[in-house]
Amino acid sequence: MEKYLKEFILLHKKEYAISILFSILSAICTVLPYIVAASIIQLILSGNKNIGDYGKYLFYLAIFMTLSNLFHKISTTASHVATFQLLATIRKRLAEKLSKIPLGVIDDYSSGALKDIMVEKIDKMEITFSHVIPEVSGNVLASIFTLLYLFYLNWKLALVAILMIPLSILVYMFNMKGYQERFENYLEKNAILNNTIVEYINGIEVIKAFNQSGKQYERLSKAVYDAAHSAIDWMRENIIGFSIAFSLLPSTIIGTLPIGAYMYIKGSLDLESFIIILLINFGLITPILNAAAHMDNIATAKPILETVAKILDEKDLERPDQLLKEIKHYNITMKDVSFGYHDSLVLDHVNLEIKENTVNALVGPSGSGKSTITKLLASFYEVDQGEIFIGGVNIKEIPLKKLNDMIAYVSQKDYLFNLSIMENLRMGKPGISDDEIIRICKSCGLHDFIKELEQGYDTIVGSKGGSLSGGERQRICIARAMIKDAPIIIFDEATAYTDPENEYVIQSSISQLIQSKTLIVVAHRLSTITNSDQILLINDKKVEATGTHSELLEKSPLYASMYKAHMETKDRKVEYV
Repeated sequence: MEKYLKEFILLHKKEYAISILFSILSAICTVLPYIVAASIIQLILSGNKNIGDYGKYLFYLAIFMTLSNLFHKISTTASHVATFQLLATIRKRLAEKLSKIPLGVIDDYSSGALKDIMVEKIDKMEITFSHVIPEVSGNVLASIFTLLYLFYLNWKLALVAILMIPLSILVYMFNMKGYQERFENYLEKNAILNNTIVEYINGIEVIKAFNQSGKQYERLSKAVYDAAHSAIDWMRENIIGFSIAFSLLPSTIIGTLPIGAYMYIKGSLDLESFIIILLINFGLITPILNAAAHMDNIATAKPILETVAKILDEKDLERPDQLLKEIKHYNITMKDVSFGYHDSLVLDHVNLEIKENTVNALVGPSGSGKSTITKLLASFYEVDQGEIFIGGVNIKEIPLKKLNDMIAYVSQKDYLFNLSIMENLRMGKPGISDDEIIRICKSCGLHDFIKELEQGYDTIVGSKGGSLSGGERQRICIARAMIKDAPIIIFDEATAYTDPENEYVIQSSISQLIQSKTLIVVAHRLSTITNSDQILLINDKKVEATGTHSELLEKSPLYASMYKAHMETKDRKVEYV
């Protein structure tokens, strides 16, 4: 955590240095009026009736107070500029990191949790960086300067003045015991609340359809209650300690006043010096109180930074920056590949061969590992054991950008951004002309559907493509993959939401567009892959059988039974009463 904190601050060290400098100047100008006030009292006690002498000190008071406010504004402006740039840097680093780490790591976080980290939690650090860094340093130094002046005036009373400070610090430190655990509980309960709210909103249709509003509302209410009381209980546990600490801290006058009065009575301290020291006491404690007010922000920032550091410390996919070997073809080989999620093994010593320019289908029972194989090929996950080769080159030796250019990946959960259809399609190949996009959409049977929309290709699809049906989103995602024109195409249940009529159109267009390309299809509708050059049956974490459709019907009882069940379901007519 410390290395990232140092790195982020050093990126904006100039602005923070300016902020700290003017914070120190502001704090000093806050203390100087007490010294000026002491000088005015000296004039009064000496019987000076010259208005000009008083006017001079009043002018000094106005100057110091004005400069204090001016320097404080400059300091906070510089710190806020640096802080918002710093928070933007953290968010960019997190976004960049998410693009480099395995998808399995990202899957460990819900979308609500990641949003909470990248938005709400990082926002909570704004006060820490924009105020704590300049104001704590400035106020602490100002207090030190004031304390040195007190020692210059009378070292005995200076010692008395600071007696309450270590006592209040001890109370504060005792009160902070377990503080981080309580704050982490607060963050955890609020993360649960965030996830519950997102789930409640996303599932509102199901909640209404199945009359679950009462039960789900109870879950939401509990999450709201827990989040609220994680803060309320936390504050209740700390309020007494904080009250004692912040009552003791400004009480320097308790010791200074009686002891100073005793010294004055005994003649070891003159009246003028006594009054000046009493006034300086207030100048001593004001900066300390200002600094102490930010201790809570420092404590709360630590667990947030630890969460950010945990993500930034995740191991990147091991890929070079440059390709050192030539990829002469697009044959794909998996050798003795094993992979698991945490402690659950999904693939166990898988071996397979896929020839370039062929159509290959992955079939098998649900949970057998079909989709995992495609994600490993696309480097969404990192292989735990074994090797994967494309064109004879280990994919760990292929830069991610090069690999991404080689593979077009479409899943049943593929994503559309809240942009126009044309902009979503152009993501497949930035710079492609509108005419070429329209040509491909026509070949995919998508053009007529798009033209029927009120805004045509300029139609905004909504968040996650929400203004379109599942089948419509899927067809746009398939067209986007076609536009990419990658030599390897992976369809992971890409037509799952497509109705039979449109599926036929898409299948026909895909057949035309995959010429001279390597196609890998994960399918449950076995009737759609009977013409594949190779079908790989995945079962029990392994490749159980390979061959053409007719070959597998003969040699694989499992495949034969799966195909028979599929055809019976397909042909069965269901009557709705």
